[in-house]
Amino acid sequence: LSLNNNGEYTSFQMDVTLPEGTTFEGASLSDRATNSHAIAWRNISDGKVRIVAYSMANNSFTGNAGELLSLNIKSSEDINGIVSVENVIMANADGYETAIGGCNSTIDINGTTGITGTDAAGLKIYTSDGALIVESSEETTLAVYSVDGRLVERLQIAKGKNIFDTLEEGLYIIGGAKINIK
Repeated sequence: LSLNNNGEYTSFQMDVTLPEGTTFEGASLSDRATNSHAIAWRNISDGKVRIVAYSMANNSFTGNAGELLSLNIKSSEDINGIVSVENVIMANADGYETAIGGCNSTIDINGTTGITGTDAAGLKIYTSDGALIVESSEETTLAVYSVDGRLVERLQIAKGKNIFDTLEEGLYIIGGAKINIK
């Protein structure tokens, strides 16, 4: 989910309704979030999830355009349905709220349940012998999130092959994919 905004926002909430046959597995914030941002969610009814993101330090999301939130939706079969996002409320550092109208999006879920490596934006991301390996065609920064959406670390990626052995064993969201460090 992307947000193109003129003002600065520190937090948001939204209600997401999923098509029948799907389940909500989690959400993660993009690299527009700061280290102080956290994300939480709760099922509020069958098929509907409320997602809240906030900064305890009252920091604003960085930038004014682009991806802000990724949703992890699971299905045991091919589904073509509608994801509805409603009750979107953005808040700034002074506590002023802006309500944003709801939106609907058609999704096609192909049944993929896990990814061991990914090619995204010129990056190849995979693991080997307990290390995270990132191959890149250019210098960049890569955010590493826990599965509950907390920013764990920002990795400085050099052009070429980068090996990181500092992450503890566990499941992470890196480059939009689930990566399991063993």
